[in-house]
Amino acid sequence: MRQRFYLCFGMLKESLVSPFILCAYLLALLAAVKGALPFIRYADGTSMNVLEPFIILCSDCGQVCWVLLGYLVLMCNAPFINARSMQTLVRTTRTRWSDGMLIYVLLQSLLYYLFLLMVTVILAAPSGFAGNVWSRLLYSLSQYGSGVEKEVGLYVPDVSLLETWTVQQAAIHSFLLLYLYSLVLALLLFVGNLALHWIAGSVITIIVHFIGYMLISDSMFGMMKYSLFAHGILYYHDYNGLNGPEVSQSYMLFIFLAVVLCSLEHIVIRRCDFRYSISERLS
Repeated sequence: MRQRFYLCFGMLKESLVSPFILCAYLLALLAAVKGALPFIRYADGTSMNVLEPFIILCSDCGQVCWVLLGYLVLMCNAPFINARSMQTLVRTTRTRWSDGMLIYVLLQSLLYYLFLLMVTVILAAPSGFAGNVWSRLLYSLSQYGSGVEKEVGLYVPDVSLLETWTVQQAAIHSFLLLYLYSLVLALLLFVGNLALHWIAGSVITIIVHFIGYMLISDSMFGMMKYSLFAHGILYYHDYNGLNGPEVSQSYMLFIFLAVVLCSLEHIVIRRCDFRYSISERLS
């Protein structure tokens, strides 16, 4: 296990100077600003909960797609085979190396979404408060609206979200559901690139996400439960599972898919040809 974490932290150090990582975090920064700033501007100094911009961001499927774009750039080089990793493979087993890369995916994904949360909290901090209470402003907008939301580009979740969850519950579930959805996409990308070709996993992952996005569109009413994307957004969940999936079902689904993909990866790593998994020159 020690060697696996050594490989993981080696990748984290290497990622500090990677143009893909820098580009991904820049996209995350832009997505956070684009998703949170309309509400902060509309508040214009009115008190808000510092977690509300993050919840709003994670409730808007359009903004989440921007977040996921940065995330896919973050993971586009999976399974991260380059000159350094080829030398590492000589000194360790394939299984240990792949485990180290999977741990890296887990930690890098966590850092990405913590960064997203941190940016939205910092933006809201000047006029925000901490606590487990929704602000009067957001509750009023969610229940009655103001008539200018579209004009200022403001997305406001339905009042049912505020009545079902507390602020902290909504923030935690929004974070974890989106994190787990992204993690499943990353594992699918990892396994696809490793088993088929370095670009095949990317194509498969984009197709899976696109299908999920289409299933939650207005033209596909009633198909929400079958959308993996909907399982990653708290806004599309409810307690009874009549209109959307239940939160517990989504957690179980994501954990099941992650276990299946990790198990599949351990099978693929023993038989794959690394030449087809390389996304950059070795020299």
